[in-house]
Amino acid sequence: MAITVVGELGLDLRGPEANNMFLKPIFFDESVPDLFEVMPQVLYEQKIAYASTMKDIIQRAVSCGMQPKGDFDIYERTMTVDPVGAYVEMCYDELLNTVYQQLLKQGTDISDLSGTLVESIARQRFQEGIRKDLEKLAFYGNKAYTANPDEIVNINQTDGMWVYLFGLVAKDVIPYINTGSGAALNAGDGIEIMQEVWQNQANVLKAVPNSNKVFLVTTDLYYQYKEDLQFGTASSSAFIPTLEQGVGGDLYQGIEVRPMWDWQGYANRFQGIDQAHQVILTTKDNMVMGTNVANPRSEFRSWYDIDSELYKMRSKFVAGFNYKYEEFFVVGY
Repeated sequence: MAITVVGELGLDLRGPEANNMFLKPIFFDESVPDLFEVMPQVLYEQKIAYASTMKDIIQRAVSCGMQPKGDFDIYERTMTVDPVGAYVEMCYDELLNTVYQQLLKQGTDISDLSGTLVESIARQRFQEGIRKDLEKLAFYGNKAYTANPDEIVNINQTDGMWVYLFGLVAKDVIPYINTGSGAALNAGDGIEIMQEVWQNQANVLKAVPNSNKVFLVTTDLYYQYKEDLQFGTASSSAFIPTLEQGVGGDLYQGIEVRPMWDWQGYANRFQGIDQAHQVILTTKDNMVMGTNVANPRSEFRSWYDIDSELYKMRSKFVAGFNYKYEEFFVVGY
């Protein structure tokens, strides 16, 4: 589920001004740390090796010699990462003649924000911004994006999971469910979509324990599914006898149904899909993030540039996203 980061800081200001600063809440889907296995030592690209399954290899034994049957195949796919960076600078002039000037250094050091409460606030917001952008890139990154010139720099750093999933559907490699994106969902649509996605699992995915699988869904689909459960009748496909303490709609056939709070907005902005009803059924360890640092959120520098009289923050690392097993995906959109 989503995590909401909120905060309040005591500013210790003099005079009639408010002594508290309320930090605007930021909502996180927690998708990257929970659903992506992180490969922290990828500099440019790294091969991901796979060993195929072996079956139908038992045969009638012969007294002498061998009659080989069955193949053993090792194949690979390449995890490619791309350079990304975040750059922010602040000028102390923006704080002059405001109550926040009291938080600055005094005298000739007034332009140096390092070590001040203002720097602490900026550092926190910078880290949270990187975290939020990684969530966006993880699924909606698209290096070939050209639809809106004003939006290109927001997602063209690297390819996210929907680029790969659209490609797999186009090649008829993974099951695809038409969810009727572009039009509003009606009563019963939520549970019917969940049911169709669930029924189209490959046998190897069906065999995975439900606790290790997850439905990732846009918020309208999530709430339509919960509404279908709430108002279903015993004769409808939406009927479930009880909603256990209000969380019954968070499971389907024992599999977690996780709303991805920003997906509909991203689908509208970057894919041109209004009222997108997107869903991914996969295992919780099937997606991979490659990078060259232990934690991208904490890998940054901040300093005061005396020549420009600007306080600056910079983060540079590489990031890329991929997956392990295509047979562990079912998608709908």
